[in-house]
Amino acid sequence: MMNETFTKSTVKLLFLVVAIIGIFSSCKKEPVKPTPNDFTFEVRENLGASLNEAIFNNNEAFKILDKDDYADNVYFYMDSMMKQAANLYRFNNTDSGWSQDRIWESFVIQNDDENYAFCVPGGNFYISTGFLKEIQEDFELYFVMAFELTMMQEEAVLDKLYSLGIEDIAAISYGTVEPGDLSADDVVLSFIDPTFIYDTSVIQEVDKLTMDYICKSSDYNRFGIIDLIENSDMQGLWFQTRPSYANRNLDNLSEIEMDDLSDCGNRKRTGLYESLVLQYLP
Repeated sequence: MMNETFTKSTVKLLFLVVAIIGIFSSCKKEPVKPTPNDFTFEVRENLGASLNEAIFNNNEAFKILDKDDYADNVYFYMDSMMKQAANLYRFNNTDSGWSQDRIWESFVIQNDDENYAFCVPGGNFYISTGFLKEIQEDFELYFVMAFELTMMQEEAVLDKLYSLGIEDIAAISYGTVEPGDLSADDVVLSFIDPTFIYDTSVIQEVDKLTMDYICKSSDYNRFGIIDLIENSDMQGLWFQTRPSYANRNLDNLSEIEMDDLSDCGNRKRTGLYESLVLQYLP
């Protein structure tokens, strides 16, 4: 009798253990959000290459201003600015896998109806003709470039990619996307999606990092965003994804504390933005 009771108890315990194991084994682990350092050079380059290809293959949404036709004016100026803006970051971040030999280019999208700018992983910068025509001075454009470069390197871009599904992003990076999965085209369009709103605290932090970046990489005035806000109708896509700008006191932006003001310049214009970009844009 005792053996029978023992056997029944053992069987019950065995079933309980099996059930618990089944429950835990059926639970899927949540994907772990990567850090900026996990977003390695290889992943950035591969993902950037896929996104660049998607942009150039989507001529309906992204009609790129021809590099050869505007090599001596628009792109001469834009790529010079981009090289200056990118150099400091590249040389300060070799430990995280950034290549100092990587040439970061700028591309102009022929779209006067929408105002937007974004960087893709790997470093290329895209901006619409509509946004370029709203920008009035060199230091405003430099702020936008530096802001997007900073956004791409910090947690903000990882938040965006993570929201799309980090496993899909990894699949795109390594060229293993399956039919029905998130495509490179989906990711590109997400960069100009007005429904993706950056958190106010994120924008404030990126503003400070951007201003510090501008001071260390140029002699431009660091407050290009203030003039851009004052001269803008705030209706463009770039501002729609950053709605906190519309509600922020410009005095607060001008009072952002810097670690070292001795590096900060005060140049606002060179005359080249007007003569090489605005006068040549179609």
